[in-house]
Amino acid sequence: MAHFAKINENNIVENVIVVSDKDCGYLEFPESEPIGQAFIASCGIEGNYKQTSYNTSGNQHSYGKTPFRANYAIIGGVYDPEYDVFYSQPISAYATLDLDTFQWTLPLNPSTQSLEPNQRWIWNEETASWVIMEFNMPTNTHNSLGQLITY
Repeated sequence: MAHFAKINENNIVENVIVVSDKDCGYLEFPESEPIGQAFIASCGIEGNYKQTSYNTSGNQHSYGKTPFRANYAIIGGVYDPEYDVFYSQPISAYATLDLDTFQWTLPLNPSTQSLEPNQRWIWNEETASWVIMEFNMPTNTHNSLGQLITY
């Protein structure tokens, strides 16, 4: 199956549809794209559609094939015509777009402080810094029937 993302005038993904391989001429991208686009138009579906790969993330293909358009398109995500890639909206005002993977990265946590098992580093947008967050770890116990209960 082939996936096609509908791109609006602001290069935002509005929808992702599936087109059968048959309706894409059983071809691989990029040869499949114009055939799939013609099929979509023949169905009376209007819009600017770009093919996207369900198996591509971080500019890597999960089955070792050639990745295309860096990431699978997601509704609300961005199509960047300059690089011909898809990526998500920024995850933070402090995130930067990695131009190798086209995924957002936060500033590296400079701390080498070791954490307890119930602690994780979390990005705090308000302070623009990494903070330690403590989580309640599940505890195991047995009920009167001897069944294991985790809470």
